[in-house]
Amino acid sequence: MSAPTATPADAAPTDDRAATRQETVLVHAHDPVRRGELVELIRAAGWLPLVAGDADDVISILHHARTDLFLLAFAGADGDELETLSLVRADLEGADVPIVCLLDRPHRRITIEAFGRRADDVVVGRHHPSVLIARLRARIERPSVPRTRLAEDPVTGALTPDAFTAQLRKEHEHIARGGATGALAFVSFGELPMIATQHGSRGRDEVLAQVVKLIKADGRRLDFVGSQRDLVAILLPNTPMKGAQARFDRLVAKLYEAEFTLAGAPIRLTPLVGYAATAGDVSIDEIEDRAWDALRYQAGHIDLHPTAWVPAMSDGPRRSGAWFERVRTPLQVAAQQLAVLGFPLLAYYALDRVGVDVTGWVYLAIVVALAVTAAAILLECRAAVDPRRPPDAPPGPPPLASAIIAAYLPNEAPTIVETVEAFLTQDYPNLEIVLAYNSPT
Repeated sequence: MSAPTATPADAAPTDDRAATRQETVLVHAHDPVRRGELVELIRAAGWLPLVAGDADDVISILHHARTDLFLLAFAGADGDELETLSLVRADLEGADVPIVCLLDRPHRRITIEAFGRRADDVVVGRHHPSVLIARLRARIERPSVPRTRLAEDPVTGALTPDAFTAQLRKEHEHIARGGATGALAFVSFGELPMIATQHGSRGRDEVLAQVVKLIKADGRRLDFVGSQRDLVAILLPNTPMKGAQARFDRLVAKLYEAEFTLAGAPIRLTPLVGYAATAGDVSIDEIEDRAWDALRYQAGHIDLHPTAWVPAMSDGPRRSGAWFERVRTPLQVAAQQLAVLGFPLLAYYALDRVGVDVTGWVYLAIVVALAVTAAAILLECRAAVDPRRPPDAPPGPPPLASAIIAAYLPNEAPTIVETVEAFLTQDYPNLEIVLAYNSPT
């Protein structure tokens, strides 16, 4: 193994941060001349060069010295150094080290394979030293992090599912040791499916990023906002249920009153919140299931009131309700047949058993009813042939007409939209449409 090359005491670093700690760059090149050039370049930049002669030296140095960057120089077109790259990425100490590969001349296969083996950058050609140093510094100061190891989603700003689960597990362990309970909530919006359909996942993420920003600004520093089960999840540590209710009441009001932006246009959202207590004697999966059941219950009401989980949401209603939904249509058909055929037949049979014959009177009543119905149909047809015409409009512009459309609950949104669109298609030239909603704003 080649001894690590230390920086001389009189070497002047290029920035002030090196005065407290020097970044280390591990250099591996089969060509001694090329290796020496790179070592001098690294030393001149103010970094501490570590030199490895072969793959074993690389792994040994990674295990014994902290490395900020691995500089791997390729000697030719055979690409033997790719195996070293794979060994470093497979090693626990080298999994997160930024790796920059140097190629003397362009080679498509090696470049593609290097990136496929998780190299962070591939530099082709002998650039000016300042250009190479600038690219190495960019990798040292902004090392790449695999998406699976990110704590926050780079688009929405929420904790990733793995990171949020880790926080929930810590909270659960804290409660099991005697700590105060908290609350877990799932947040959804009735408009998200339509947004995803019209604008795709990018539009959905654009809206969720604004939602997460609002939730973080409204919460405490110890609260966690993440993504779980494709929903926005909120963890409130050390929070009693009354406190959680007050917190979510305020949050729902802010989410409902906020004006978000999608593709440059303002939109409004209808928040749905279901939450459950993070009890220590209940598993994490069961806590999530409870919050999910509360959210499902809230989705059936859409009354802008956060719903706390109660046992009936998971035990009775869900099972009995699902059973009733499966048999509701056959029961309706059977009840209808009993009403129009079974009960009259039983009545006729019972009357016949006591010696009363009502068939003649029933027949006469049916004939009269059919005759009246036929006469009414004839009168309606006659009126439709020559309908009464409205009077001619008075001279001058038509008077102002107002159509007031009342909206009571958020779950009436589709019907209200259809009604408004129907009024907008009217050809009356001076029509005012007023949509009245029972909101304090």
